[in-house]
Amino acid sequence: MNKSKTLIVVLLVMLLSTFSIFANGSGEKESGKTVIKVAHIYDPMGGSGDKIGSEWFKSIKAEFESENPNIEVEFENFAWDQIDIKLMQDYRSGISDHDVAMLTPQLFAQHREVGDLTDLASYIKKDWSSNEIDEFSWASTYTQGNVKGQQIAIPLGSHSRIMLFNKDMFKAAGLDPDDPPKTIDELIEYAKKLTVDTNGDGTIDQYGLAMALGPDRGTIELTFGPLIWNFGGELWDSVNDKADIDSPEAIKTAELIWDLLNKYKVVNPASPVNDMTVNLFNTTMNEKAAIILGWGSYWVGSLEEQGYVKGVIPPSVDAELVKVGFAQYPTTAQAGFTNSWGVGIYQNSTNKDAAWKFLNYMLRKDNLRKFPDAGLPIRKSEWQTPEYQTEYYQTYFDAIKLGKPMPVTPYYGELADVVSAALQTCMNGDREDIPQILKTAEKEFNSKYEN
Repeated sequence: MNKSKTLIVVLLVMLLSTFSIFANGSGEKESGKTVIKVAHIYDPMGGSGDKIGSEWFKSIKAEFESENPNIEVEFENFAWDQIDIKLMQDYRSGISDHDVAMLTPQLFAQHREVGDLTDLASYIKKDWSSNEIDEFSWASTYTQGNVKGQQIAIPLGSHSRIMLFNKDMFKAAGLDPDDPPKTIDELIEYAKKLTVDTNGDGTIDQYGLAMALGPDRGTIELTFGPLIWNFGGELWDSVNDKADIDSPEAIKTAELIWDLLNKYKVVNPASPVNDMTVNLFNTTMNEKAAIILGWGSYWVGSLEEQGYVKGVIPPSVDAELVKVGFAQYPTTAQAGFTNSWGVGIYQNSTNKDAAWKFLNYMLRKDNLRKFPDAGLPIRKSEWQTPEYQTEYYQTYFDAIKLGKPMPVTPYYGELADVVSAALQTCMNGDREDIPQILKTAEKEFNSKYEN
């Protein structure tokens, strides 16, 4: 073989090797292992809740790889309100560099419209017994993952937002920590007594009430939605398939929020510019508010760490509510927003069988039991165990039964943004302008997305 032919052969070998590397991408390493990418929302360098969630994923990875030495797991980290959007954007761009992902139920309808998630029905039929299916299918959080006939996600647990209150603050204000407010009128009365200047410097440093009022989805999910339900209204007109955010019930809700913030001044005035985590989680852990509307069970690990509760995570029969108590929303419906993080497989994944194997491993009873963001158990059999008969879990069990989801629309993200922006305008403006602000917001949304 002459030198020119030899050079051509060498170049071809190099080219094929390079192509092989790019073709495999994250799917296969030179060792022959299948590599799957798993997207979650926990920043290992973030706060306490993030660290706990990140550690759980790391432990699942280590145990799974030990059982499946031919598969390697790599993590992708996304902000909680961006993970779904990124998956859909990448799918539209033809990118195949994802496999397993945590998913937001509020956006399932949009995922189904885009088509970026795999229908898991064939995997479930092949690998799950009828008993295993029953373990999940009893819960509404499971049926939320079935959109237009496709099971695009399986829940990792069951969440319902609830009211948390600081027992020590109740006692200091002369309030019974075993008798939290049960109506909106009682909530206002309690919040007034609990809004105090504890330092004696003329400034309020403890507010009676904390709510999600910032520029994120927490506002519609944890505040506006549940308070509309209190007045008997809904966010969505399912008959005409359009938003209903200027109804009499919605107007009453916005006026109530305005009063709490501007008239009674029982809510931190910085709440409209802070996100959900700052308004609720940080406020609770720093003891800056006595009553928290919209507390999520996904934060329980931090309560346990700080000694606010004991024996709750992991569950035990000796669970004790030390510093905080829990109750349903003090509304006529007693309903908080209910959902769960789901998990699914990216439609463009080149390693779907390996992805399903990891997904299925995550859903094992022992693994879900340790998942700090699971909230209430999704597996039906867990509720038969003694550790879930404690006050904490029974309160949340009732919350799940009473809870409600957000509207099922592919444009839920846009609806949340419109509501948040409208409420920002309401809170910063005059009370009498609220009906017109909501009417304008509803018209803006429905003109683009009705039907």
